[in-house]
Order: sequence, then structure tokens, then C-alpha cells
Amino acid sequence: MLVIFFKLLLIIFLPLHPYYVSVIDIHHNKKDKNLEISIKAFTDDFEKTINQKYHTQLDLLQPTHNKNLNDLVIDYVKRHLKLTVNGKVENLVYLGYEIEKESIHTYWEVRNIQDFKSLDVWQNFLYERAAEQFNIFNISTESDTQSFRLTNPETTYSLHF
Repeated sequence: MLVIFFKLLLIIFLPLHPYYVSVIDIHHNKKDKNLEISIKAFTDDFEKTINQKYHTQLDLLQPTHNKNLNDLVIDYVKRHLKLTVNGKVENLVYLGYEIEKESIHTYWEVRNIQDFKSLDVWQNFLYERAAEQFNIFNISTESDTQSFRLTNPETTYSLHF
């Protein structure tokens, strides 16, 4: 009985170790000549990071209350994710976002990418939120898929296809 009691106490008072992770998927659509990008992160982490950085009270679950929501999402992502394709720094074009359970999915594209031979990533996405933040990248082409992980404070990675 005493063992059960201590196990319960341990469960109740054991500090939680949340995961701070985002997933960035990049797919080269050869037919449309673009990169299709989705960024998935925990909604509360993304929301708290933007609120702290921009001194606002953004509520991603109530988008009608946030007149500048898209502007803040665009500004944050563009400051924290840079893609260089085939040696050229590319512009991320924002397509929108959606909330799915506990995560936010933002959608982007890079236009006019005929051939996808190399990708240089610079990012520090949500690094200010948690020292334990890590970001998983999944890069796919018509014939290849590669994945890598960048853990705070790592910021760069290069791929060649």
C-alpha cells in the first residue's frame, strides 16, 4: 500500500517534460514548378511566441478577433525560416493556415522552381520559446526524400539532390 502511495505521489509531482517540436515539410512539385511547404507546430507554442515577440494577445482559435493575424504569422515565419534553392535566396509566399486539434499548420510556396538541385536552410523557428526546441524537416522530390533535424541552437543545413 505504501508503494502505491509513493508511486501516485511520484506521478502527481513529477515535473512534466513537454516536447517542443515543429515539422516542416517541403515538396518539389515539378509539374507546377514550385515548392509546397507546410509548417506544423503546437498552437500554444506558436501563439505564445508571437504574443511575446510582438507584444500582442493573438488568439489563433478566434481568428476573427485578430485583424493582423496573417501579417504576424507571415512576419514571424519569414524572419525565422530562409530557403536558398539552387544558390538563390527564395521568397516564401503565404497561402494560409488551419488549426487541427492542438497544432497549427501554415502553408507556403516558393514559385518558379523548375529544377530542384540543392537546398540550404537557415532557421531558428520557435527557438526563443524553448531551449529544447527542435525542428524536423522532410524534403521530397519526384525521386528522393530526405529528412533531418535541427535542434536549438543549430540553424543551418544543406542538401543536394
